[in-house]
Amino acid sequence: NHASSLFEIVMPSFTGTSKYDTILVCYAKSLAEIGDYYSAASYFQNYVKTFPSSDSCEVCQFMAGYCYYMLSPKIQSIHPYPL
Repeated sequence: NHASSLFEIVMPSFTGTSKYDTILVCYAKSLAEIGDYYSAASYFQNYVKTFPSSDSCEVCQFMAGYCYYMLSPKIQSIHPYPL
């Protein structure tokens, strides 16, 4: 994904600035979009720890949970029940 590659390049330049929190969320979302749920969850959790009073904190907590859900094994019934 081009977006995540670009965020990897620009993120260090924004560290310590007022835009870093926005860049971090966008990068985490771009990772989730390409299916890198483990990395995305890590960045979402990092955001929550770093910016606990941010307006985006609740969304990031949800997205971290969603990423872990997507990483969890899917259970399939051996004998499907007829509807």
